[in-house]
Amino acid sequence: RFAGLTSPETARSSTRIEPGTSDSRSNAPPVVPQAGATAISIARRTDRTRVCIAARMLPAARSRRTTSASASGVLAYRSGGGNPRQLTWVDRSGTTGGTVGDRDATLNNPRVSPDGRRVVVTRTVQNNTDVWLLDGTRTVRLTFDDGADTRPVWSPDGSRLAFRSGTVLYAKATSGAGGPERLLASEQIINSSHWSANGRYLLFHTQDPQTDSDLWVLPMQGERTPWVFLKTPNRELHATFSPDDRWVAYQSNESGRMEIYVHEFP
Repeated sequence: RFAGLTSPETARSSTRIEPGTSDSRSNAPPVVPQAGATAISIARRTDRTRVCIAARMLPAARSRRTTSASASGVLAYRSGGGNPRQLTWVDRSGTTGGTVGDRDATLNNPRVSPDGRRVVVTRTVQNNTDVWLLDGTRTVRLTFDDGADTRPVWSPDGSRLAFRSGTVLYAKATSGAGGPERLLASEQIINSSHWSANGRYLLFHTQDPQTDSDLWVLPMQGERTPWVFLKTPNRELHATFSPDDRWVAYQSNESGRMEIYVHEFP
C-alpha cells in the first residue's frame, strides 16, 4: 500500500526490488504477487536508507487499461476491450462503487481531482478530441479548438488543468472561465505528466529521435524555462510526484521491459 523512505543519504544509483524477493538492507518481507495480479518493481538508491515497503497486489483485469487515484485512495478505472466504456469508482479494497459519467466509446486519460470528487477525461465528439470534466451528474466540455487536446493533469488545488494540444502545453481553468493559457511550445511530441503538490512544477515528457522519451520539468512560477529531469538512452515517461514532492515515480525500459522506478527530486 505504500513505499516510504526515511533518512536518505547521498548515493544516487538505483536498483529494482523484484516481486518475490526482499532487500538485505531492509526489513521488508518478500513481495509475492497473487495469481492474476499486476507485479510492481520499485527502483531506489542503493544506500543504507531505511526502507518500508508493503505492497498489496490487486487483481488486474486485462481490460482495465487506464486508472487514476485520488489522494484519499479512491481509484477510478476505465473498462476497455469492448464498447462503450464506463468509468467506475473503486476503493482501496477493490470494491466497486458508483459510476462516473455516461457510457462513451471514446473516453480516455481519466484523472481524479485532488479532492476525489471530479474526474477529467478526454472525449471525442465528431472526430474532435477535447478535455471534458465529469462533475457529479454534469459533463462539461472545457476545450473547443480543432486540435486534439489530450493528457489533462490537475493543479494541486483543482482550479486548473494542464493539457497537450499538438506540440504545445496549455493550462485552462476548471471553472471554464477564460481561454487556454499557453505554457510551452516544442518542436517534439510533448505530454503533460503531473503537477507538483506545491504548485511550482509541471512534469512532462518529450519524444526525442536520439534518446526516445525524456522527462522534463516546467517551472510554473517566475520564468518558465524548462529543464531536463531525466535524459538517458532509455525510455522514461508517465512521471508522477510523490505527495511531498521529494520523489518522482516514472516508467522506464531500462531493464529491457517497462517497469516503475523512483528518483529523488530535483
